[in-house]
Amino acid sequence: LVTAHLPDRDGDGTPDILDLDSNNDGRPDISQTPFASLDTNRDGRIDSQNDSDQDGLDDAAGGDKQLRGSNTDSDGDGVPDSRDIDDDNDGIVDVLEGDGDADGDGIPNRLDRDSDNDGLSDRFEAKAAAPSGKDSDGDGLDDAYDPDAKGQADSDGDGIADSMDLDQTHGQDANHDGLDDALGKAAALLDTDGDGKPDAFDTDSDGDTLADNLESGLIKPSGHDQDRDGIDDAFDADFTGGKDADGDGLDDASAAKTDLDRDGLLAYRDTDTDGDGYSDTIENGDFNNDQVIDRQQPPGKMRTAVRGGGADGYLLLLAAMAMPLGRRRLKHTLKRKTA
Repeated sequence: LVTAHLPDRDGDGTPDILDLDSNNDGRPDISQTPFASLDTNRDGRIDSQNDSDQDGLDDAAGGDKQLRGSNTDSDGDGVPDSRDIDDDNDGIVDVLEGDGDADGDGIPNRLDRDSDNDGLSDRFEAKAAAPSGKDSDGDGLDDAYDPDAKGQADSDGDGIADSMDLDQTHGQDANHDGLDDALGKAAALLDTDGDGKPDAFDTDSDGDTLADNLESGLIKPSGHDQDRDGIDDAFDADFTGGKDADGDGLDDASAAKTDLDRDGLLAYRDTDTDGDGYSDTIENGDFNNDQVIDRQQPPGKMRTAVRGGGADGYLLLLAAMAMPLGRRRLKHTLKRKTA
């Protein structure tokens, strides 16, 4: 067991995961948890030895699927969550998604197929490949994403290739994404605006102050998730009755693939959707009154937000240009009268 890089709060040489008194305060760690009553002989360990799902947690303490303590199979792939390294089958391994809850819907990211609830699946936002439908080693991670299936080493079996895994490279991880920083963006989850929050957890992926949901032309979330899969019912193929060819759980119609200026960036990742040189933040209006938001105006139809095709916009521009000229003429006239 490699322990050199595991946390050791009291510095006694025994990593916290093996230390019954991690902070060396004289009290067993278990005595300071909700499971204190399960240690009647006060030896620092749960007294019973029942672990029916073989996840390493005693049944008395591990009955909640949120803690991987049950035989629940969230993604229905035949591998229980306790052994599944990709519980929601979105192609992003659990160690990277973690137990955080980006959209506050009560479902941890590792079980949530749309972690930021923007109508775009995590798999889509992470630009993950389509699943193969095969899991050769039965670890719950589709072969399309599994390093083992690609012939890459994965010593700890967490679904991250050793060449990228911080546990193996022992490098730096300033952004706490579980990946070696030295590998740069090539290894990290896609983060279009570089704000430290991967697109899968970011409701404004390009940082232009316009929500991904809005830029993708999607309907608003309903605020309901009847089957508790992390996907709002407004986008959930189980409730919309639409097609889900890629198996990500979302209605395919909700994954709007809009690339107006054909620059290779979909609207929700493009800070200048129409490619006219003016940011979407500036153009989030309809200056030429043609009922089309300017950031979505096809190139050639409206060159800029100010140089619109509407008459009102043209008159406003002329008025703005005329004001300085009028002031100069007035000053010149006054000078002549006082001379």
